[in-house]
Order: sequence, then structure tokens, then C-alpha cells
Amino acid sequence: MTLETRPLLVTDLAPTAADQAELLSALLCDDEDGSTDLPAFLIQLGKLARERGMTDAAKAAGVSRTRLYHSLSGDADPRIGTVAAVLETLGFALAIVPRRAPQATQTTKAAAE
Repeated sequence: MTLETRPLLVTDLAPTAADQAELLSALLCDDEDGSTDLPAFLIQLGKLARERGMTDAAKAAGVSRTRLYHSLSGDADPRIGTVAAVLETLGFALAIVPRRAPQATQTTKAAAE
């Protein structure tokens, strides 16, 4: 008996649009320490674009598919307009929100008392 396998997809880990938005948002701004992992964000955005149709995303961004693959590889620094167009094609919006203050540690709380 041969077991068939397939690559793990972003939609396997984050099946709904809300889950995908949460995943992408967490990569842009970690709630715990406020850090940003831009390469990981771009890679996951690229994976979602491939799963849903890179051709449509490239057309919306006004770039070639090859250029978009490179832009979302994690090794490039794409224009914000490219990222926003891809997000819009996927049904998301780019938003700016206030950064949350890091959670106070027990040591910090004890020192304040």
C-alpha cells in the first residue's frame, strides 16, 4: 500500500480568512514583544497567493508573475503598493493599528511595588 502525501498548505494551518489574517498579522507584529518578522510575512503571503492564484495577484499588483514570486520570497523588499495589491486580491486589507505595550513581567511588577 502506497501512502500518498502532499505539501502542507497555509490553508491547512489557517483554513478561514480570519485565521489567515491572524497568521499574517502575527508575523507583522507579535503581541508578546512587538517584533516583526517581515521575511516570514512575505513568505506566507506568497504561499497564500500561490494557493489562490499567483497570476491574478500579479495582475492586481501590476507586476509579472516572476517578479511577484521574487517579491514574496522573503529575500526581497517589495513596494508597499505591491503588498497592498496582493492582500486586496486575497480579500485582506493593509491596516495600521497602535502597537500594544509589552506585557509586564513579574519582576517588573514586583519592582514597581
